[in-house]
Amino acid sequence: MSSQPTLATAKSAIGQNDTALTEKVSPKEMISYGLGCGASGVTQFAVSSFSTFFFTDIAGIGAAAVGLILMVGRIFDFFADFTMGAVIDRTHSRWGKVRPWFLWSAIPFSLGLMLLFTMPNFSSETAKVVYAFFTYNFATVICFTMYMIPQNAFLAMATSIQFERSKLEISSGIVIMGFMLVIGFVINPMVEAFGGGKNGWFGTFAILSLVILIFHLIAFAGTQERVKAPAKEKINFTNFKGELTCLLKNKYWLMLVARTFLVSMNTGMVALVYYTKYVVMDMGVLGYMFALTMAPTIVGLVLSPIVIKKYGKRNVSLGGALLTVVSYLAIVAIPGSSVLYLGLALSSFAQAAMTSTQNSMIADTVEYGEWKTGVRTVGFSYSVFNMIQKFGQAVQAAFFGLLLAIGGYISVEGAVQPESAIAMIKASFIYIPLISAALQAIILYFYKLEKEYPQIIAELNARKNQAEVQ
Repeated sequence: MSSQPTLATAKSAIGQNDTALTEKVSPKEMISYGLGCGASGVTQFAVSSFSTFFFTDIAGIGAAAVGLILMVGRIFDFFADFTMGAVIDRTHSRWGKVRPWFLWSAIPFSLGLMLLFTMPNFSSETAKVVYAFFTYNFATVICFTMYMIPQNAFLAMATSIQFERSKLEISSGIVIMGFMLVIGFVINPMVEAFGGGKNGWFGTFAILSLVILIFHLIAFAGTQERVKAPAKEKINFTNFKGELTCLLKNKYWLMLVARTFLVSMNTGMVALVYYTKYVVMDMGVLGYMFALTMAPTIVGLVLSPIVIKKYGKRNVSLGGALLTVVSYLAIVAIPGSSVLYLGLALSSFAQAAMTSTQNSMIADTVEYGEWKTGVRTVGFSYSVFNMIQKFGQAVQAAFFGLLLAIGGYISVEGAVQPESAIAMIKASFIYIPLISAALQAIILYFYKLEKEYPQIIAELNARKNQAEVQ
């Protein structure tokens, strides 16, 4: 039996025969990856912000039925993510493990988005529900999963340097928020330009789908994988059970999963369109409402590299969660439009802490899992993580639909909503985000991986060097 490497030996191994630790990510790669992330990010934004509104107010489907469609779709997505992660871990091509999926999934992704915002002129609500169910599941369960799981897993394959991962994530986050801000402003004018109603939504998303296709192809062409899987692994996976066992031993991965579930449960964004229409009562300011929830995030993302380099990802994330709590407490304690807008802007600024750290923190847990179990499960770590995220979104969708139904929401365009429905919209927009942020702060308080990471990387490299010698 070989002896375990000492910390001194491990530290001396840093930088030796490990190009993942010495090669930095180029500006070209940050731009290419950022465009791909921006395309998929704006898709997630469109689905979370507009699909419920499209199904209820444009297609004329009841709120409870819409909530059920979204919940069932997310449950299916749960298993799709699980499967996609295993597929990635078994993918071997001349382009790498995750990058080829940027190419293979580009066309299905755009097609799925276009169909999602299409609704034929069915006379019965049953036909509408069935059509919405199949298009929603085709888009989110199959098409989006094929791209988004590899996209998130790419960080762990691009480099092992923590700050380089953060640079990739931050640059992509800036692009995502920029795209979302633009879409928030142009979506309503574009829909009106294409004639409004069903035709307006179809024309708008047909154009967006084409642009997204181009950006996904750029992401494939402009990126590369540097991190290689270890030559020998302790476990040779033949089933999901072994991979899941390794993940359940990764305490920091579990913490981030819990945190992300809470983020996914946040109904603030999905309620924003309803809040603008029925509380502010002016859809003409929808773009400005989106700007309040996005522009400060972009500012925060620009500042993130400096702050993260000084204080670390965990501390920045914790600070963001606490600032969000304070922002929503102010909105609750001091009624009025001025405090509402200021609180939304501050919580948006705090959101940068989440956007700039989530995927790179998960990438760090991949190394922790490899150090603890001897197995590097990149695809599976991200797929199950994404699966839990979508499970949270399923609960969110069902919960929001249920709240609207309990409040007596009327799914007819131009209807005057009862006060009970307005109250549910307000609760979804303010109180649920407050509770979510408070629970995230508690989880992040106990997250300590960042301090342990340098020693873990050193020991992993020492093991690899020993394996090469033997």
